Amino acid sequence: MSVHSEHYPDGLSLNSQNPFPNLRNIAIKSDVVKWCISFIDQVQSPYISMLQVSSAEVVTATSHARLFTILSLHPSSNVTTSLTLSFAQSTDPSWEPLLPDVFSILFVLRHLERITLSASCYAALDDATLAAMAGAWSKLRSAEIYPKSLDGVWGPRECPLYTLGVGLATIAEVDVIPTAAILSQWFPYLDWVEYYSEFTAEEEEAGVASDGSPTVRVVELRLRWGCVSRLVRSFAVVRAQEQLSRLATWNLSSSQR
Repeated sequence: MSVHSEHYPDGLSLNSQNPFPNLRNIAIKSDVVKWCISFIDQVQSPYISMLQVSSAEVVTATSHARLFTILSLHPSSNVTTSLTLSFAQSTDPSWEPLLPDVFSILFVLRHLERITLSASCYAALDDATLAAMAGAWSKLRSAEIYPKSLDGVWGPRECPLYTLGVGLATIAEVDVIPTAAILSQWFPYLDWVEYYSEFTAEEEEAGVASDGSPTVRVVELRLRWGCVSRLVRSFAVVRAQEQLSRLATWNLSSSQR
């Protein structure tokens, strides 16, 4: 559904004590994000498994925190499996992405299998938050969270993540192999790591964007993350073979006793 603020000058009210009590999926779009938040807050269905929220408005940290808090306290928080957020891109250089203390509010959604944040709603997560994310979302299969980086020490937890979108995350050439090894160990089912950029394929190939800015750095990062993606799958194959070898050795040892 689409909601425009001019249609609700006095605010959004569903005029019902319990509107849409059996709603399963919500896809809501508005020019002002507070109307999206208000709608979700008023719909108290305990069955909402899929939620998509988009707005043409630049969302502040305060609005993010309010939206995430409502989601975490919502009756359907224990059944929500898919969350997609898409907001307008800020042109203010001082604008800040989602910080760990705000993003971590969502960890209450324990059954989340897919989370997608648009490039204009990316998360600047530290390693401790990423580790906590893996522990909180043990069923996660796809994450497009646009982290700021993937440096540092990773924890030993595992979750069935198949796709990881790294957004504009930077990575040094020397860190490609270690990152792939750690991702493969931490996410044993990971099959695809994808890097995103604001440039088109034509601009990347030409080496310069339409506004004259160089794209060489983006091309380098795309190649490095592409290498990480391929290595992750290779490491997973090797780890599976090692496990089979250890199992065969154990079975042989047991049969000889």
